[in-house]
Amino acid sequence: MNGTELARQLAPILHEQAVQRGHDPWHPYAFAVAEANGNDIDVESVDPSAHLLNGGRAVFLPSDRLILHQNSEDLFTPAFLVAHEIGHALLGDGNGEVDVIDPARAVEPSAVGSERVVEKSVRRASLPTR
Repeated sequence: MNGTELARQLAPILHEQAVQRGHDPWHPYAFAVAEANGNDIDVESVDPSAHLLNGGRAVFLPSDRLILHQNSEDLFTPAFLVAHEIGHALLGDGNGEVDVIDPARAVEPSAVGSERVVEKSVRRASLPTR
């Protein structure tokens, strides 16, 4: 199983655990920041041109236990960016590199179409050879 698929499976579990701890999902940014803080991670908003973002929109800096994310006018984007970086931190793959994320993509794996082919190819490539 690749990291993306693992993250998709863990996300709803982590979300439910956060709700059970009393965090309010109707306030997504506060919800995401509370989860980061609960995992000993600080969160800071920075200018989109900040050098530390390395051309991305957010980054987890493991050595500093810090998530930096670009400022945004809307309320969803920063919450999404922080949650994405929490995933890197909890899965242990936060390396400060830029990756491409699609907030419109469903949590469930693709059932049909080209995305399914791509995901199957990635899974096959990660299987050990005999």
